[in-house]
Amino acid sequence: MPYIDDRFQRADRNIKAVSPRKIEKHATVSLPQEIFSEVEDIESLKFKSRFKSVYNDICKKIDLNEQIRPELKFETLGVSAAGGFDVVSGKIYFDDYFIKGLEKYDIAFIIRHELEHVKQFHDMERLLGLENFMKLMFSKVAKSQGDEAVNLKEVNTDYYKKVEHVLGKIDKDSPDGIRAQKYIDAFNKYPDLITLWNRNDICKLKKIFLFAKEFIVNYKFNFLETSANKAAKRFLKTFKV
Repeated sequence: MPYIDDRFQRADRNIKAVSPRKIEKHATVSLPQEIFSEVEDIESLKFKSRFKSVYNDICKKIDLNEQIRPELKFETLGVSAAGGFDVVSGKIYFDDYFIKGLEKYDIAFIIRHELEHVKQFHDMERLLGLENFMKLMFSKVAKSQGDEAVNLKEVNTDYYKKVEHVLGKIDKDSPDGIRAQKYIDAFNKYPDLITLWNRNDICKLKKIFLFAKEFIVNYKFNFLETSANKAAKRFLKTFKV
């Protein structure tokens, strides 16, 4: 589930402002480009190390068991997304290009936001069981990305089996079960890019505008997103960063 925020425009400016490539323009002596590449690589490694430390610290604070803590990956995500939990692989991705220019508060907010999505999908699987949970995922992925995007072999079933083993099943009539059903309903209503784009009842120019507007509104007010934002805000009120 992606975290998208207009603050990344500011982050992008910050990143460009401190780039060693800008320093090179004002240097009185011409330096080999490799030097600046090495500096950027070192700074990137330092940032990733610090980020992993913050990530693990937040996981501990919200009692996310280490056995079912998603593997952390760094990758360019595109569409101005800072991070996302990959439901299929059970891994969590962050775009270090976008987030390294953000303030500590914003970085902690994004991590906590995505970890709430992790907990949401844990609860869905614990309510449905692995077989029905996989059916839910496949139907949604096929609808939003096309049938060719669905591949049974790509699903990290071991991860979800471990989730159920560590946390146990959820009774449908319990408070956790009722909340998990709300997550499932919200997941089914999550913005569907292909369906929105394939509408033929509007002209192309208007279609682009309405597509963007409808996606943003449906994304912003989806229960999965509003719940994740609330969890992140509550966390940052409790713990200083």
